[in-house]
Amino acid sequence: MMGAIKTTLRAVLARSTGRPFTTAGIEADDEDDFGPANTTSSAAPAEAQRHSSGRVPAEAILEVCMSFLAVGPILQSSGEEPTRDRELTDIILNCDGDEFLLASKAYLANVRRRALNINLTILDNLLVKFASLSTQYIYQLNDELKLMIIRLLDSTAHLWIQAELVDSDTVDKVRNFFEWLLKLVRVTNSENLNGARTKVRSWKIRDAFVAFLERYITMDPQERLLATRRTLDDDCDASDSDSDSPPTLPSDVLPTINQDDDIRIRFRSACANAMLFNLPRFSDGQHMTLYSGIHSPLCHDVGM
Repeated sequence: MMGAIKTTLRAVLARSTGRPFTTAGIEADDEDDFGPANTTSSAAPAEAQRHSSGRVPAEAILEVCMSFLAVGPILQSSGEEPTRDRELTDIILNCDGDEFLLASKAYLANVRRRALNINLTILDNLLVKFASLSTQYIYQLNDELKLMIIRLLDSTAHLWIQAELVDSDTVDKVRNFFEWLLKLVRVTNSENLNGARTKVRSWKIRDAFVAFLERYITMDPQERLLATRRTLDDDCDASDSDSDSPPTLPSDVLPTINQDDDIRIRFRSACANAMLFNLPRFSDGQHMTLYSGIHSPLCHDVGM
């Protein structure tokens, strides 16, 4: 049964990205004497394969298959440990491009539910995979890739948040992605650009990242992940102070998002900013300073 489900996974991933499905090196269309070698549908352009009309059913099938493979072994066992399935992980890591983005969505959803086990090695492989995609020209402006990177950080936070791993190479890769997203989503004031602007146009990315920041700060109120990097940078570059350097901590970035052009983002950010008053870094009589920093960027025109 498990083998059949994994075969279905491979078939759906292949067909959803326009790639012929192969089993043991034999194309599925050529396994019988009736399938034509080249049909109009198999030769369809890749753009047509990505249309939401075909992607939504593929995502639903993948979610069902992945959840079955993740939850099934848990229900059959006496314990409650997450499922360890190396073959399933290999299927995901062996995907490429759009196929990988499609597969990782359902995979990470089960990691976040703690239905699938993930260790530091698997996380490192996923980070390398996403880093490789992000350097490719066709994915540099891809909104789906940015959303999946946020989901990766969010789904695996219980792993990389551990204090004993803060100096590992894998967590350093997490830190690099985190800082990259902070610089993308933060809102800056620019007279040349006529007001506040962010580098991310998609409201879904900004919304997902603010929600992730809220969960991250709840898990790590000390903000150790990025505070450690900033401390090291301060020690190394004490003589090169740059007043224009972007904020590096989530608690620095959240107040700036109160200026976002989208009211949905401003509302979520305003709610998330409330938790900043509980952070240790603002405990020494700095609440009014924090309040001023949060209040000043807030929208005063409800029509915005």
